[in-house]
Amino acid sequence: MTTLTPVWAQPDSHLLTNLNTDRVNGLTEADVRSRRQQHGPNALPEAEEESLWQSLLAAFTDPLALVLIGAAILSAIIGLVRQHPEELQQAGLIMGIVVFMTVVSYLTDRSAGQALARLKDLQKTYAKVIRGGKQIEIESEAVVAGDVIILTQGSRVPADARIVQAVNATVNEALLTGESIPRTKISDPLPPATDLSERTNMVFAGTFVETGNITAVVTAIGTKTELGKIWQELNEAEETKTPLQRQLDQLGRLLLIGTLVVCALVMVIYVVFQGRDLLNSLIVAVALAIAFIPEALGAVITIALALGVRDMVQKKAIIRKLRAAEGLGSVSVVCTDKTGTITYGRMTATHIWTFDTDEVQVDRGMDALRGPEYERLLDVIRFCNNLADPSEVAFAQLAEVAGFTITTELRAKRELELPFNSERKMMSTVQTDERGRRALRAKGAPDRLLTRSQFYFKGNELLPMKEVQRHQVQAAILKFEQSGYRVFAFADRELSADLHGSAISSAHEEELTFIGLVALSDPARPEVKQTVTLLKTAGITPKMITGDSPNTALSIAKDVGLVGEHGTLTDVIEGRELQRMGANGVEALKPEDLQRIAHINVFARVTPSDKVTIVKALQKSGALVAMTGDGVNDAPSLKQADVGIAMSTGTDLAKDVSDVVLTGTYEAIASAVQVGRTILYRTRLYIHALLSTNGAEVLLFILAAIAGWPVPLTAVQLLVINVLGDSWLSMALAVEKEEKDVMKKPPRPSDEPVITRYMTFSIALQSVVAMVVMAAAFLYARGFTGSFGFDDTSAAAEEALALQQTAIFATFMVQKIIRSAFTARSLKYNLWEIGFFSNRWSLAAAALTLVIAIVAIYVVPIGMVPLPLSWLPTLIALGLVPPIVEELVKLALRSGRTARHG
Repeated sequence: MTTLTPVWAQPDSHLLTNLNTDRVNGLTEADVRSRRQQHGPNALPEAEEESLWQSLLAAFTDPLALVLIGAAILSAIIGLVRQHPEELQQAGLIMGIVVFMTVVSYLTDRSAGQALARLKDLQKTYAKVIRGGKQIEIESEAVVAGDVIILTQGSRVPADARIVQAVNATVNEALLTGESIPRTKISDPLPPATDLSERTNMVFAGTFVETGNITAVVTAIGTKTELGKIWQELNEAEETKTPLQRQLDQLGRLLLIGTLVVCALVMVIYVVFQGRDLLNSLIVAVALAIAFIPEALGAVITIALALGVRDMVQKKAIIRKLRAAEGLGSVSVVCTDKTGTITYGRMTATHIWTFDTDEVQVDRGMDALRGPEYERLLDVIRFCNNLADPSEVAFAQLAEVAGFTITTELRAKRELELPFNSERKMMSTVQTDERGRRALRAKGAPDRLLTRSQFYFKGNELLPMKEVQRHQVQAAILKFEQSGYRVFAFADRELSADLHGSAISSAHEEELTFIGLVALSDPARPEVKQTVTLLKTAGITPKMITGDSPNTALSIAKDVGLVGEHGTLTDVIEGRELQRMGANGVEALKPEDLQRIAHINVFARVTPSDKVTIVKALQKSGALVAMTGDGVNDAPSLKQADVGIAMSTGTDLAKDVSDVVLTGTYEAIASAVQVGRTILYRTRLYIHALLSTNGAEVLLFILAAIAGWPVPLTAVQLLVINVLGDSWLSMALAVEKEEKDVMKKPPRPSDEPVITRYMTFSIALQSVVAMVVMAAAFLYARGFTGSFGFDDTSAAAEEALALQQTAIFATFMVQKIIRSAFTARSLKYNLWEIGFFSNRWSLAAAALTLVIAIVAIYVVPIGMVPLPLSWLPTLIALGLVPPIVEELVKLALRSGRTARHG
């Protein structure tokens, strides 16, 4: 069944022999069973999705979760050894927190396999095949190589197949090529070197028949099809993590290392240097591990991202993958299609050029379209038109202005069509008009038709085309393209009656008579220029990618500000230049090529595969790339990008592989970037608040170990602070208003840590200040209760320790509530600048956290006791110190910056 000659190059008889099949009778049932056993079903492999238990296991093995699990196990062991129910309850509480974190992580991150499953769905169709001499209908998955398939109008092709008979057949291959113009299909063999786009005697899986009837022999199924190759490329494309994901992973590793090191250090101090009881020391280690880990971080980040997603929906951007909400805030390059995104995507014929009248505006009406030259041009428009894409619709509307209607009857009378494709860039049809004139009529790229034209039409005469006329045409083309128009040329040639349609080929698309040009307008959306300026102000480089000519692309780019008004064609990279650069793969790109791709903002005549090259080259240069797309063949570039953006009008597959679906226009991209940056800003706010809390707790434990003090807070008390206290206050920070200058800053570099140098300084300072305040609260309480030994278990010692721990707890909660509700809401601005009451959620969270603190002290039995009322003024005053220090530091730093720059 194998041969060295490609299937499209084999005569029918050889093909059928090599595939061991019969055109009339098809395969036998025995043949089908054998081939299915050998090659499997005609299906794309199922996307491998993790089971619920695999996902939960992965979440449980997170480094920070492992530390908490270890702490729970230690607590349980100590509780069993000492027969203390408190430690057992503590173990249960810790495990409850771990389970909660794990479930939240699982529910928010589950999205694997959707893209591959959607691509597989494209093949879930039925097919008509001939088996055992009978025509039957089967599921497409049951098709095997060698099956003879019958395709009619509307049929979806179940597998790649070689055509053995085609009657007036056209196939829409936009699924693979991105071109919506149907391809005319033939059954004749083609040269072995024929490119995929030129294999007109083949049909491909997932495409569909638009007109006519086809009989074909299946040559490839499943992953061996062209659709299967896209699946494999999509499966191999790497899903990159956003900068925040990478930094949070790194933060988790650092916290794990810090936890282990500090716990080991404290254990050494207690057991080796101070000779304390091992079990008591382990209790301290458990508490210290809990103090080190910001248990609420995962849940708060998830909630913040979810709120960001909600905000983006209001900005006309639907987030499919939660963490991509932040990724948009970090992108440094935004690559977008021209048609439909930067422009309206609706074409209108605005100008006609002929040798008789030079340039005429269409809006002058029917009277402007009188004369033999226009009649001849309109003949080409009427007959050489499939109404298959926006340009052909625009031509049809032009014909209607002149009183003509393009009907299916006109197409049915065609003798032949030589279809448009990305290589030929022209289309021709052969028909006889109402006056009995039989001609080949052609339209397409002006340069292609001009080189094939030997005559031109003027004054109702055919005249020899000379260089002066060629220069006239070229000047008109250049003028239109430089004004942003898309230009098509029209030509024809009469054919003798004895030249049969079957004998006509592309060789007859020569010696044409050049008739004229039509300029189509697809203007830029008015809001795009302002959005481009906004993106540039934000340090983001917007780039435009189009299949149009360089001149047209350059004109639109000038209109919207992507290129300066004095820009030239040197500011545009064509697809063929990209193909030359990436001939040996993106990894082999020269530094000067990478630099050119990074600095050029306009790409013209680009294919879908060129988009992948652009994305990879930009990523190799260090950029974080957002890419837009809408077709199946855009899927690899959308997935390769750091943030893939699908248009709401695009294919389901494009949406499934994307991180974001854009329901608005170009300005929605900038709005989504703004929300993404706000998410990062909010993330930094609560990381700053959480880590300064945990840092203070850890420092207090280290100080207590060195000073020989008792355990400052129990594990349960720490969980109340870190989970119940931190959660609500941090969630309130997740709705904090965006910074005033959020879109005036450059994008965050991919290697910039989520914790900046200033944050590190502030976290350290706040940790030290809060630790000193808690130590002062402990010493204040000990002044009333007296001191007891570390291992003293007497009733007096336990009562004194409970009062001391309660004093520490109360003081710490005061400073935490004030900081999170007021001063920690900005890393740069003071409270009076952001507004005392501008975040009502912070006020509500502060009130709720205060209630939790009161309940923890006075109601719930977690080792604390009511404090004497006389202590409260002192403890509250101590709790106010950290927020006051925070405000003074911000004021001093901003005053210093103002003095330096003022």
